[in-house]
Amino acid sequence: MFRFSLKGLVSLAVAVSAASCSPERDSQTAAIEWNLVGEYLGQPPPGSEVELFAPGFVSTAMSEANSVFAPDGSEFFFAVWPGPGHDVSVFSTHMEDGRWTIPEVPEFLRGVSAIDVAITADGHRFFFCSNRSRTPGGPTEDNFDIWYVDRRPSGQWGEPVNPGPPLNSDRHDYYPTITRDGTMYFHSSREGGLGGRDIYRSELVDGRYQMPENLGAPINTSSNEGDVLVAPDESFLIFNSHGHDPAEGDSSLWISFRSEDGSWLPPHNMSRYMAGDPTDFCPMLSPDGRYLFFSSNRFDPKLASRDQDYQTLRKMSRGPGGGFSDVYWVDASVIERAREEFIQVNRDSPGSASEGA
Repeated sequence: MFRFSLKGLVSLAVAVSAASCSPERDSQTAAIEWNLVGEYLGQPPPGSEVELFAPGFVSTAMSEANSVFAPDGSEFFFAVWPGPGHDVSVFSTHMEDGRWTIPEVPEFLRGVSAIDVAITADGHRFFFCSNRSRTPGGPTEDNFDIWYVDRRPSGQWGEPVNPGPPLNSDRHDYYPTITRDGTMYFHSSREGGLGGRDIYRSELVDGRYQMPENLGAPINTSSNEGDVLVAPDESFLIFNSHGHDPAEGDSSLWISFRSEDGSWLPPHNMSRYMAGDPTDFCPMLSPDGRYLFFSSNRFDPKLASRDQDYQTLRKMSRGPGGGFSDVYWVDASVIERAREEFIQVNRDSPGSASEGA
């Protein structure tokens, strides 16, 4: 999730389209100009080095985060925040005749603030977070809840549903991610946690989510943890933390592997495997598990130059990196590198992590 207050409402379709094509051009023409053809929006796949994702199309001078592909890879969702005084909105782009369309807000998310998308492995249920009213026509809520829509037989999405308690609380509930069997991990600022924001787990039983379980230590701390990515088989977690080691950065990504007894092992800083900085968040795996996506406001070293002229700074502010955050991706082998180092570091320790990692 973005780290800001959400207020006001704005339509972003015009802004996104204006950044790429003139109003009279349709989305197909614009897609041809962008040459967005093929899987992953036609972007050259990254290797072990982190790459900006779809610069100028997804990653722009606005702020983007929470990037998720549909299970079949034919649709891509991401959140956009144009700046203070505006709402955050979820946009989607999909393939039409092999080309990717200009992003638009899905119909069921128009007119509301929405963020933090997750999709079940079968593609039939779409989760998001919103402060939309729980009653039709009512005022927006004071807190964000987890909502979902189901895909109808026609292929269209149905009406938004708030599953209510115990999944949702009277505090902020954010960033759901779903395992292969439907179990949900998310973060919440509900009462009874270890810190201001903790990570929770809720099992799906007979179609209903059960009382969420706080993951406790060593995952949660007395500070803030969230933006949790869980592996489909629950073998690892990648999450954002403010509290594990402030010396390594305030708000970096951390990774924990699961032991044979089901407990979570002490996490290691994940951002450093990706030449990261203190502002990496919103991790998400591609459906095929090949790439790790995340959001960051990684600082462009060019901006540090005091000799930079005004025109250059102005041009840079209009491109990727000009907003609070952009979307990045890297080959998911970075997770295995983290696992190998984790095992090596803990090999000789009592109750060696190598036995369960």
